[in-house]
Amino acid sequence: MMELPPVAHMRLAAILLAACVAFTTAPAASAHEFWIEPQAFRIEPGEAVRGDLKVGQNFKGNVFPYLRNRFVSFRMTGRETESGIENYDGASPSFDLRDADEGLVIVSYLSTADRLIYRDWDTFLAYAEYEGLQWAVDAHRQRGLPERDFSETFVRCAKALIQVGPADSQDRDRAVGLPLELVAQANPYDAPLDRLAVQLLWQGKPLRDIQVAIFQKTEGSAVVRRAVIRTDANGMASVPLAGGGRFLLNAVRLEAAEAGSGDEWHSHWASLTFAVSGKGEP
Repeated sequence: MMELPPVAHMRLAAILLAACVAFTTAPAASAHEFWIEPQAFRIEPGEAVRGDLKVGQNFKGNVFPYLRNRFVSFRMTGRETESGIENYDGASPSFDLRDADEGLVIVSYLSTADRLIYRDWDTFLAYAEYEGLQWAVDAHRQRGLPERDFSETFVRCAKALIQVGPADSQDRDRAVGLPLELVAQANPYDAPLDRLAVQLLWQGKPLRDIQVAIFQKTEGSAVVRRAVIRTDANGMASVPLAGGGRFLLNAVRLEAAEAGSGDEWHSHWASLTFAVSGKGEP
């Protein structure tokens, strides 16, 4: 286990405080996404697999540092091995690994549950509209729930795909056990692709009719494009890749909170990041 360097102690308290505030009190309309952002999506064997956790919106956000008490699982899964990611609290980059398998590497993160309080009804309306959860507005009213000062607990389920060395058609993304999980059906680094099929799983089973938001950041442009699609009966969605760049996929599953929990809603948020060029290779 890594120990915190002495020079970092003076700024650690400020980092931890800022991260906790950003993660627990940011309104739903201003901090939708949580994702894993590698410093490079394609590296050579022996190079470090390095990157950060990010929280924000529209593929723009702040670094969320490594904090042991904020995740259930933080892992690297390679072609043949899987290991937990160890770091010191407050570390950024959040992961810095030098023993990755050659092939497609999956970095995954499952957060602990956190709580968001809706102080006004308009914030919940904006959230439901943005995430394709319009059904929840009527359901909220039908349940006779308050329209202010109500809460939602949420869990983050993030993945990133990183290619180490030459791409191999046998290297594929796969389910790694996240409750809500986006799984690419092809290796985006293997061959030029016009579209990438992804499947959304809930507890390992296909999840139908859920919005998947696509954020695309092309090389050399500050513009982030957003599009939305929905999963079909088999939990599948087809992601257009024209123009290439870095991609962030995001999906939300919302349900009524358990009776007696003190909360009104409970959600899981899945994200998947990867990169391709306009010709299909980073």
